[in-house]
Amino acid sequence: MAQEDASRQEAAKTAVKKGRSGRRSRDRSTFVVKNKRAKVAFVLEHPHVTTIETEETGRRPNSSVIAFATGSISSLLDVDTSDVAQIPFLKLIAPEDILHVSRYFERLSDATDVQFETFRFMQRPQIIAGDIAVADENNSRVLVEALGAAVEDGVVLLVRKVRVEPAPTRDTLGNFVRPRDHDFDDADFMSLADIISSDPGTSDAGDGWSELR
Repeated sequence: MAQEDASRQEAAKTAVKKGRSGRRSRDRSTFVVKNKRAKVAFVLEHPHVTTIETEETGRRPNSSVIAFATGSISSLLDVDTSDVAQIPFLKLIAPEDILHVSRYFERLSDATDVQFETFRFMQRPQIIAGDIAVADENNSRVLVEALGAAVEDGVVLLVRKVRVEPAPTRDTLGNFVRPRDHDFDDADFMSLADIISSDPGTSDAGDGWSELR
């Protein structure tokens, strides 16, 4: 009996050693963040327009509707997937960022590669019929990073939460003043542009990141 227990202990030690060596042999250029941030993927469809309309503007329309959103949207905004289906994407955007996001979509339509941007969602967008409205000045903003690419008849977006912010101040005309995006207060924060790189050697990870395992 004692001999069997000793054999089991030795087998367990061997398995632990193999596991450790296996982790050490993994590709060290791949990292994961310790503190998870909410991420949501969107597939947006452009509304159908005639060839004449497209030729007149020279661009695709930017009032894209949401064809698909991952269920993780409920961890980012106070909505679920059924609430946002076929809703214009800009209805989720904070009023001070609507023009900013429209220009981002224009860049995407002109680009052949992925484009990065930061913008703000309304935490409680006014898209649900009969829902209690929250005044814009009392509606928190959710700052996100976005990685986007134009596809046929639409856009694919991956957004990652950065932080939740209060509504910005208004100017003398009563319009919200768009705050700066890039004052990330987390010393270990890495932007999507830094993480996702064609050259793994340029995607250096800080102390807040760990080897994938």
